[in-house]
Amino acid sequence: MNPRGEAATEQFCKRMALSLFLLILYLFPSITAFHNLTAGGCAIIRPPRDGGIRYRGLTQEQIRSVQILPVDYEIEYICRGNRVIVGPKVRKCLPNGTWTELTLRSRCCEYCPLEYTSVPLSLSPPSLSLSLSPSLLSLSLS
Repeated sequence: MNPRGEAATEQFCKRMALSLFLLILYLFPSITAFHNLTAGGCAIIRPPRDGGIRYRGLTQEQIRSVQILPVDYEIEYICRGNRVIVGPKVRKCLPNGTWTELTLRSRCCEYCPLEYTSVPLSLSPPSLSLSLSPSLLSLSLS
């Protein structure tokens, strides 16, 4: 193959790779950090199981239609029923297209109030007595 043909083939391959990359960005915007950076925000994230997300300042219609939230936007996790958040309760959209503290998992756990019972405490050690007689060995703990 001549050098001119090799250059054309190389350029064709580069264009195909770029086209494929752009197609992936278009078809799968929620899984690419590049899209988040160019969009200037963060993709919607899922709430914890048995929970939801409070979107501050958005109507229900806006929440259903939005895919990217702006930088510095904060969401708050909420739990259903008798459950409480364990882990980060609020996450903030960062300029790099990610949410704060994503390495820490947020979960909705059942709330179980602590019941305190009184247990008598003995501050002195038990006494030990030992009696020896020629016919009987007696040991008592009091």
